[in-house]
Amino acid sequence: MIIHTCNPLFKRTGRNFTLTPAGNILQNYAKDILNLKKESLKAINNLKGLSSGSIRIGTTSSFSTYVIQSMIKKYKESFPGIQLSFKIDNTSITIGDLMDNKIDLALTPSIPNAKGLKTTVLNNDTLVWVASSKLKISLAEQLSPKDLIHECFIIREKGSNTRLQFDNWCSANNVHPSNLLEMNQTEMIRRAVISRLGISLISKYSFEEDLRTQGLKVLNVSGIPVERPISVTMYDKDADNILIQTFILFAKNYFNSKDNITFQI
Repeated sequence: MIIHTCNPLFKRTGRNFTLTPAGNILQNYAKDILNLKKESLKAINNLKGLSSGSIRIGTTSSFSTYVIQSMIKKYKESFPGIQLSFKIDNTSITIGDLMDNKIDLALTPSIPNAKGLKTTVLNNDTLVWVASSKLKISLAEQLSPKDLIHECFIIREKGSNTRLQFDNWCSANNVHPSNLLEMNQTEMIRRAVISRLGISLISKYSFEEDLRTQGLKVLNVSGIPVERPISVTMYDKDADNILIQTFILFAKNYFNSKDNITFQI
């Protein structure tokens, strides 16, 4: 692997060499890559001969509609004998289902804080304000939170992490919207925005294609975008469950690879 950088990685002090700040950053990333490789090889070696089993997965509508479909296809190519079942709800209910042992894994845009749970961050998600390019507000180059207060806010229901982020944004910016349209499915919100019913704080996964095909526009609003983790959570007791651990490793590779890695066993 050849690394091209305009920043020096080493500095010379007398007869010795030490890492520069850029060198330290590269060293940390290199360690992460080597550790991930070791984890992958270990999981693959452990899974040789595995041909059956099942995993119950809970996730949210933001991911189930726009991300999970592609990930399932890649997963089934590698593990055709493993049965997956999905339960779709908001973040609060999904974590509750995990605590009640109704699911084995929770794939959510949050890091749950509960005893006995272990969370792995897969990547990051981005929330932005989106509107139809045919709405007048979309013509503005820069908007303050106060510029949005007369718009119709299309929002998720209580219990959704997206709704939590919306409420936090309103509180931080002293915004008290009076025109709210609440929906419990991200796809419903997406269609409502396309239909020019209002604006919405929505995940980048929900509308990337629509920016090109449906005339949507990301609004340049101060305090936005909001970054949140994409994580998978399980019980501590499942730390040695090869089936669950391999799904987590697969998901981590999927969310961090442009090529959407397929394991070969």
